Amino acid sequence: MKSAANPSPDLVPIDELDQAIVDLSARINAATYELLVLIREFEDRAGYLKWGLKDTAEWLSYRCDFGRSAAYEKVRVARALRTLPAISESFSTGELSYSKARALTRVAGSHNEQELLDFAVRTTAVRVEERWIRREMTTSWKRQSSQAKAGRRSKPMRSSISSTAIFQTAIAKSRVHPTITW
Repeated sequence: MKSAANPSPDLVPIDELDQAIVDLSARINAATYELLVLIREFEDRAGYLKWGLKDTAEWLSYRCDFGRSAAYEKVRVARALRTLPAISESFSTGELSYSKARALTRVAGSHNEQELLDFAVRTTAVRVEERWIRREMTTSWKRQSSQAKAGRRSKPMRSSISSTAIFQTAIAKSRVHPTITW
């Protein structure tokens, strides 16, 4: 058995393999952007009605074999990208991954798009998602705190964090309180 320290002479050098994976990932990112543009057009034209389905997410599940939550996220991201030109451009070139674009579309608007994009291109998808989760938790805490001060009863926070089950459980299924330390 060959070890990583003594690779077989007929193997591609690890640097070449690394670059091939990075290049292919960028092409997949750009192709995913193209897919979302098509999904958005399909949604705009209510193409799902031809199959007697209730929405584009249901059509994606039926015709493209996406899971329901993945299909809904694709439609949500496709819609959101319409109003986020800088994120769309970065995603269309493959510079931004779908994971980063998905997280950014949850919080980005015209007022903060460039700031969030600058952060996203300098870091990992995990850090982008963690930043979004912290922002959502902070927003929820502020909302609940102001409701408590006003004497109103707070409601549980709802979220669609499908990729982070621990936080989904903590945020979507329970009351988030400002004194909780994560």
